[in-house]
Amino acid sequence: MQIKVVEREPVTLACLRHVGVYGEAIASFWKDIYIPWAIEHQLIHLPRYGIWYDDPDVTPQGECRYDACVEVPDDFIPPSGAFLRNLPGGEYATLSFKGNVEHMAQAWRVLLRTWLPTARQDIGLRPAFEYFAPTAAYNALTGAFECELFVPVLTHTNATLVEI
Repeated sequence: MQIKVVEREPVTLACLRHVGVYGEAIASFWKDIYIPWAIEHQLIHLPRYGIWYDDPDVTPQGECRYDACVEVPDDFIPPSGAFLRNLPGGEYATLSFKGNVEHMAQAWRVLLRTWLPTARQDIGLRPAFEYFAPTAAYNALTGAFECELFVPVLTHTNATLVEI
């Protein structure tokens, strides 16, 4: 796996919140709640983000928070049920992901618990997130999808490439 550190610009997001268990429940939230909402409001073609707030190994599963978001202009007025938030810019470690929802937790563990300490990076106070490009692949038959995982880091390294 290749992990690199990149600089990202801040973005404004319109978000829908899920509270509860992660894993398959998040996939259902995207499919049953977010996608119909994004289609209804003509936002389906824009970059999407998934923001994790809690570690399910620490936070009770019923209290884990996750936002399914879409990148919007700064002057966007969110429709009912959605809220705006700013995703700060800065340096992030990133890892490309391709797989199913059941593989996602392992990818996050590799990034946060294996790579981060090995690379001697300190985690930043900004949220970690998934980024889904408008062209990101999704296979409805298998549930496989692709995205990039981003973890905020504090050090100043320009596009450092580390293989683990």
